[in-house]
Amino acid sequence: MDGEAEGQGRGVRLLRPSEDTGEICAPSSIFSLMTWNVLLPNSSDGWWIYKYYEPHVPPICRQWTHRQRLIKERILREAPDIVCLQECAPDSFTQDFAFMEANGYVGLLANKGRFRNATFWKTSSKSDTKNNAVSLVEVCHGDRALVTGFQFKCLPTGAEGEGGEKSEAPNFSSSSASDTVSPSPVEKDPSLPVVFVVNCHLVSYGSPDRRLRQVHQALEFIRKQAQKSSAPGPQSSGKKGGGKGGGGQKAPPVEKTPVIVCGDFNSDGQTAVRELLVKGRVGPEYREPEAPSIEVVSKPKTHPFSKFADAYEGVSSLPWIKHLPSILPVPSRIPTLIVPLLDTKFQEGGKPSALFRKAIGRLFETFGGCGRTEDGQSAMDWGAVCQWLETVNKQVGRGSEYRSAIAILKRKAAERKGIGKSVEEGGGEETAVSATGGGTTAEGAENTGGEGDEGGEAEEISPEEYERELLVEEDFITIYAQELEEGKLWGIQHDLLACQIDVSGAEARIDSDLFSSEVWEALIGAAGKAVRAVSLSERAETNEDGQALETPGEGPADDPTIESLNGRLRCRAFRTTFDFIFYTEGPLSLEAVRDPLEEDEWVAALCGLATLPNETQPSDHLPQSATFTLGQ
Repeated sequence: MDGEAEGQGRGVRLLRPSEDTGEICAPSSIFSLMTWNVLLPNSSDGWWIYKYYEPHVPPICRQWTHRQRLIKERILREAPDIVCLQECAPDSFTQDFAFMEANGYVGLLANKGRFRNATFWKTSSKSDTKNNAVSLVEVCHGDRALVTGFQFKCLPTGAEGEGGEKSEAPNFSSSSASDTVSPSPVEKDPSLPVVFVVNCHLVSYGSPDRRLRQVHQALEFIRKQAQKSSAPGPQSSGKKGGGKGGGGQKAPPVEKTPVIVCGDFNSDGQTAVRELLVKGRVGPEYREPEAPSIEVVSKPKTHPFSKFADAYEGVSSLPWIKHLPSILPVPSRIPTLIVPLLDTKFQEGGKPSALFRKAIGRLFETFGGCGRTEDGQSAMDWGAVCQWLETVNKQVGRGSEYRSAIAILKRKAAERKGIGKSVEEGGGEETAVSATGGGTTAEGAENTGGEGDEGGEAEEISPEEYERELLVEEDFITIYAQELEEGKLWGIQHDLLACQIDVSGAEARIDSDLFSSEVWEALIGAAGKAVRAVSLSERAETNEDGQALETPGEGPADDPTIESLNGRLRCRAFRTTFDFIFYTEGPLSLEAVRDPLEEDEWVAALCGLATLPNETQPSDHLPQSATFTLGQ
């Protein structure tokens, strides 16, 4: 797998997940970067994350302690100079990523939102074979885009950074969203180039105009800072008054500024963001294929930098392709989102399918019948509603299912009292994702909202009043139709399976009889890793902190066999690419990208056996990693 993958005339090394980058090029000019949507940490927030997982994944693997360990192992194994994360939780950020500070990283958390970006960088060479020390010299908090500017200094082995790099930020965040301690930029060294990094988590398909603005505004900040630096005279880190010691040195022209735009773009294919980065211009005539009726810009938007290139585009020599079953379509590039294919069974033409209504009707029957309406309809009383919510959400009082049900019951109570004011159904909710099963909306893009407070309540209706009302089957279908509209098919799938309603027979099945021995060998190898991951995590959980965690669910206790795996090959996985690393060609040279999975893991994921997240992968997204050299 360490051969070169040829693409667009570029010779780019494709590294194994655990392969070292130390021999690629001289340490004085190399640096590495990783971007990863880690899926919201569920240490204190994100209670619903367990619903992302397939039923066979033990509960212990869905807990943050297990997920955190996998994230830590991946990052520290690759040891990138810069780490760009998406979906960090502000309230638990310090605790969630304390291992980064303990291993020579400093981090900057975006200053807005419940799902935030965070960028980490190395300030110590102790564990860095390349001996790069990284200094933060520019910062801009944009709209879901965190912009940082870095300078790299090669240090002798074991040496500390000069100019106080180690003391830039002893504490990289805080325990609450309102009490953030951020690293401050240091003064620029005029003899070193500034590498700008845009860490973004863009909005989804429904807002292509805003998504373009998010990236363009970040590039505009970089343009202005680069223009300041390229002007004659002493420069500083953007503070008024400048700095001393510049000696009048002039930075390279703006078009030669090294820039990286990376993160979760929440879109794939041809988008306005890609058009801007790759071609340098987006005009009023441009339309995105997924939203042809939306005008993206009224006036042309451009950028002055060198042409951006997609780091993973053209990396076509993927060694694991030859191991895929012939019945599966061959990926044209490395996907970053691999989830169960659910939209084909719950939706038809963008509307709830007959199968959906039938499945929700069966779910209603599980809890209905405890009450009867005046016209004789089977109904759910308050006790049945609570039993349903405890089954799907583990407690009453949280989740959009709960809020939608309460809104319907309050409306009925208001009508009974003759109050004209009705209650708007629904309300905010946790991440509205996964029309395809793990992090995507009905359009196939991610929507990272947060669980909100109940809104639009009629204060005249007391709990005693609405708890006397009943839910009928059509109410129940309305609740889950709203889940479907918001793209939470992963949640619908979980709720059905939690109540022993299996609709897997409607999935796009794989004929495993056509699998070769090599395919089965890969599947068994990947499943074996999952078994070992569960075993190791169980031992670790009992040894760390002494906390009593919930008992792991039923998982594969023995080594997997063809017979044990065949029943789990239920569907072809949905796959797409939402995560990208774009870089300016010329100012930066791409040396290598990293394959996020081993060959057997790819086969298992794409066959639907190990969709994301799972026992060995803590997120529904895969990380992207690249190694660059600074151009001369």
